[in-house]
Amino acid sequence: ITYTHESSAWIPGWMVSIWILFVLILPLLAGLFRGHLILAAALGGIFGPLSYISGEPLEVLKFQGVAGIVLYFLFWILYFPTALLYVNRREN
Repeated sequence: ITYTHESSAWIPGWMVSIWILFVLILPLLAGLFRGHLILAAALGGIFGPLSYISGEPLEVLKFQGVAGIVLYFLFWILYFPTALLYVNRREN
């Protein structure tokens, strides 16, 4: 991924803000997806990359071809259910 408009920053401030908000909502999501990890993986695989793809028309980031999208799909299909498991274990 290449970010535009903030060439001096390695990761733009708006991206850091989105990730902080995502981490803060993880406990709520962990409760909603408890026992539904396959669904969490599927939704993470779909909506994780889709959230980044939606930034392209806004010209805030650019994917480096289909391989970048596939990598984000693989990341989210693994990360989302793993993060939910981690949060559930910390709460118990």
